[in-house]
Amino acid sequence: MISVPVLHPSEINTNGYTRVYVSEFADSDRLRRDGEHIRAMVEEELLYGKKIEVISSPLGKMPLVDSATLVLSGSVTDYSYAEKFSEQQCILPRKVWYRDSLKKWRDSTVRDSIVIDYTRSGTLHLAVQFKVTNAVTGAIVGVRTIDDIIPITFTARNATPAPINPGLYDTQIRRSVVQNFLAKIFPYRVYEGVELLIDGDLPELERGNRFAARGDWDYAIAEYRNAVANHKGHEEIHKAYFNMGCAFMYTCFFPKAIENLNEAMRLAPDEEKYVAAHSHARYLERQYAQLQEPAKK
Repeated sequence: MISVPVLHPSEINTNGYTRVYVSEFADSDRLRRDGEHIRAMVEEELLYGKKIEVISSPLGKMPLVDSATLVLSGSVTDYSYAEKFSEQQCILPRKVWYRDSLKKWRDSTVRDSIVIDYTRSGTLHLAVQFKVTNAVTGAIVGVRTIDDIIPITFTARNATPAPINPGLYDTQIRRSVVQNFLAKIFPYRVYEGVELLIDGDLPELERGNRFAARGDWDYAIAEYRNAVANHKGHEEIHKAYFNMGCAFMYTCFFPKAIENLNEAMRLAPDEEKYVAAHSHARYLERQYAQLQEPAKK
């Protein structure tokens, strides 16, 4: 089993948009600074991801835009921190060691030691409503509320735990919320485990799998093709077709993936994993088709 990158479509269709302007994120006076941080982090993540051109402009002043421009805005709906303190008494058995008259170490009767464990537990919560609109028409492309919780726990034995400073976790929770939102509006990749097969008589499979584990799919496919060419008629050659089908599937060449998986199923009709991979390829093909559809403007 190895991990491979798999492309997933976005929940909000933004196909056809080529630029984005990050507008203001409003909130109450108490949360004002966090809104500014969210806006800055959205812009930072967009620039880092390089998935779309980001338009820069002084806040509050809309730049020149066209119908292929998105506007991202929103509001911080909740930023809160709650904490509780608890204690628990524990009885720990222990042995007491001593030296006897012959100066040998021996243990005495087990004695109980009573300790108190103190726990300080905090919960940091952030919720942000994001709105995506067309820069020219103002039409709403999508709205999502993303929230996240970070549990924080400090413990100490027979002592008071150190105070929790929730501000130290602000960047972590903001980035989590922003990244989760951006996965809703742009295609994203996640790593999934896939079982690629090997065979002692087909050394090309193992070489191909090593390339696949590094994400070098072109080289992996070349090795699987070599296996088919070098071992025609081998009773286990269906494994090469299966691996090649998986390689094409995870690089979004679905017709080739289905063609090779069909051949693997023809050669080994009783292999359930081949049928499952074929169904998964069909599913991903339908998902990928959504990425090609233009967004409604």
